[in-house]
Amino acid sequence: MHKSILIIISLIIVVIDGQIGFFPDCKSGPLSSFPICDVSLPMNERSIDLVNRMTINEKASWLVNTVESIDRLGLPAYQWWNEALHGVMFRKSHNDIPQATQFPCPMNLAATFNLTLIDHIARIISTEARAANNENITGLDFFTPNLNIVRDPRWGRAQETPGEDPLLTSEYVYRLVTGLQQGEDERYFKIGATCKHFVSYDLELWNGTDRWHFDAQVSDLDLVETYLPPFESCIRNARAASIMSSLNAVNGIPSCANKFFLQTIARFTFSRKKIMHVYRINCLEIHMISMVMLFVIAVEFNRL
Repeated sequence: MHKSILIIISLIIVVIDGQIGFFPDCKSGPLSSFPICDVSLPMNERSIDLVNRMTINEKASWLVNTVESIDRLGLPAYQWWNEALHGVMFRKSHNDIPQATQFPCPMNLAATFNLTLIDHIARIISTEARAANNENITGLDFFTPNLNIVRDPRWGRAQETPGEDPLLTSEYVYRLVTGLQQGEDERYFKIGATCKHFVSYDLELWNGTDRWHFDAQVSDLDLVETYLPPFESCIRNARAASIMSSLNAVNGIPSCANKFFLQTIARFTFSRKKIMHVYRINCLEIHMISMVMLFVIAVEFNRL
């Protein structure tokens, strides 16, 4: 839990360092005298200091998509859930700002086998995202791309993905994520990408089983050869800002509570302990995690 708050604050540092207007004020606001506004300090040190200034209730309130402002610290409200699958989706209407460019869906883009084109499109999307963010229409982190391998064409979200080929999907995500995140200043993300859904997710609703209760049975061989390579490309090579856990369970364990997937593979093997945020989708509510785990979480949270 402590790590989740630290990583969220680390992403906020990108906002503090790179933007003005609707963002934390490091010149004259409450934050201006705090270490988080001192760009000479390491990011982790700046994050820890700000987290330590938050109350338990404030920390809890920032573990959701839509966070309220913390006025006494000078932190404005923020919406973490933004979309840019094949163009920026505006979360707020703005009469003076035209809608963002919408490109073909990822499956069509991947079918071109033109990785230079993917990179070019990603850079256009991130530029338009920054422009929208300047007007407070979107945030700076986006829940894109969708890397799930398509095994059944009847899956309703298949068009969101690059398709059925792990190699092509891996190459696609590298060019897309680097195009989205790389800006003029290599110290900061242009925007933050989120690779989803980690891992083995391709069912919405079938014969009475929905995506929240589906338990995918996947062999180790299939996991290594098919489902993991795109996420390795996303996390290790493209250095995505975050990943989103799958909505279903895999081999009996909810993906959002799978320590082997999220810690051993994603954070310690692919990411090599670098900063990476993990979005866990309604894990406690949907998968009915035990009261023992809830108690452990409460104890750890009180230690923050």
